Formats: sequence, structure tokens, C-alpha cells
Amino acid sequence: MSAFIVTNEHISAMMQAAEGIYPDDEASYWYGEERHYFRADSQEIGQVLVNENYRSVNCRYDENQPPDTYAYCPIRAYSAAEMLKAIACYEYQSCETDDWEKSEAYAIAKALEGRAIRMIPGYDAAEWCI
Repeated sequence: MSAFIVTNEHISAMMQAAEGIYPDDEASYWYGEERHYFRADSQEIGQVLVNENYRSVNCRYDENQPPDTYAYCPIRAYSAAEMLKAIACYEYQSCETDDWEKSEAYAIAKALEGRAIRMIPGYDAAEWCI
């Protein structure tokens, strides 16, 4: 499997989706015993994603490249399908370490995935139990 560093724009799209799905909602995720809010900590959370992506690529290719500094850049709105694909891409590029599923970036990606699923047209109207 190959891995690459996703762009700053890719991370920004993920962060924008977290903040924009439900404008009045306090988008968050749990990691360890702490709850983290996307709006309050967006710069730090974006940097966590960048760091994990670099850690994965460094592990895959036995390198030690330092991570870039994340800088949010506003971009266009993306559909739920586009966001799910972007999250899947990020996960694929960032899963090379043995502890990926225990990482904070994994928790962030799963929270974003859940939020993107709720963006799918018809999701809110669908029956909870069939």
C-alpha cells in the first residue's frame, strides 16, 4: 500500500465540514476522557490530522519528515458524498502505524464520518428502526 501527504486544502475541507454541517451544533469528538470541540480548537485539531498523516507516511517509507504547519483556508462547500470520500482518503493515507485506531486523528476522522453521514439527503427523515 502506498501513502501520501494530503494537502492543507484537504484538511481544511474536513474541518469546514465539521463546523458547517449543523451551524448551531457544537461539533465535537471524544478522545481519551476529553471532549474536543471543532470550532473552539479547529487550528489544533487540523494540526493533529496533519501530524498523523505525516507520521503514517514516515512510518510507511522509513522517513523522518517533519509535518507542515496547518493553516485553515476557506474553500467551497462539499456534498456528503465528497466529504465521505475525502475522509476515506485521509484515513487511507494515515493508517500506516500500528496504533492508528488508537490515535486522536482516528477519533477525529470517525466523528467527521458520522457527521457526513448525517448530511446525506433523506437521512434525518429516515426511520430509526426498521
